Amino acid sequence: MVSVLTNSLGYVYAYAEWRLLNQYGFPFEPLDHIFIKHLWIHEDYRETKTINNLIAEIDKDPVGKDADVVYWRNLKHNKLSRTFKRVKARTKGVDICG
Repeated sequence: MVSVLTNSLGYVYAYAEWRLLNQYGFPFEPLDHIFIKHLWIHEDYRETKTINNLIAEIDKDPVGKDADVVYWRNLKHNKLSRTFKRVKARTKGVDICG
């Protein structure tokens, strides 16, 4: 799935490509983890509000609404992040940009 944010002129300033997986990283039931495969945010919009809006876009999607946990690959350290509750990722502004 892809979630996109656009500005008032219709230009894309952020997007996240994500998948719904189980706790072992496979697409089998129960699908309760969101893995953010790719994320891009324009440098002028890199702030907590943008991340919150991307998570809100994922929340709107009927496919991802039941997932409790989000994680991603940390490109800086080349490893998977620890898992975060979606509520915590939204309220704490977890840095998912790497």
